[in-house]
Amino acid sequence: MEEIISLALNYGLIPTMFVGLMVFVLKDSKRREMKYQQTNEKLASALEIVKQIHEDIKDMREKKKR
Repeated sequence: MEEIISLALNYGLIPTMFVGLMVFVLKDSKRREMKYQQTNEKLASALEIVKQIHEDIKDMREKKKR
């Protein structure tokens, strides 16, 4: 905390606040990116299941035609 006050006094309040906001945004972006990647992995897994079901139905239709 003292370090932040020292920076604010040396460089000014606006630059110090800018750096603080930038750090906050970068941390939040990293968290959001991880969540986005997890969602993509879940959707990719679900898509593979749907593709397999589609293939199974296709095979069943072909067997029924014979």
